[in-house]
Amino acid sequence: MGAFTCGLKYREKHSIKEIESWLEENCMGDWKVSLAGIDDSQPGTIVNHLEIYFEKAEDKDRFKAGFPKG
Repeated sequence: MGAFTCGLKYREKHSIKEIESWLEENCMGDWKVSLAGIDDSQPGTIVNHLEIYFEKAEDKDRFKAGFPKG
């Protein structure tokens, strides 16, 4: 496993599994997803607060540009 050089905080309605699947298919380096919290204050809506770390800055940029917003 390489060293993580960058990361981002991300809020999303997609499941963590969907995000991990996207990362597996689209990242060239290592990555890590951590659940930082869950917001369920809106009835019927759950928003995951995530921290995503990347070995390669290009993968972070690819994620920001290409992951479908939910």
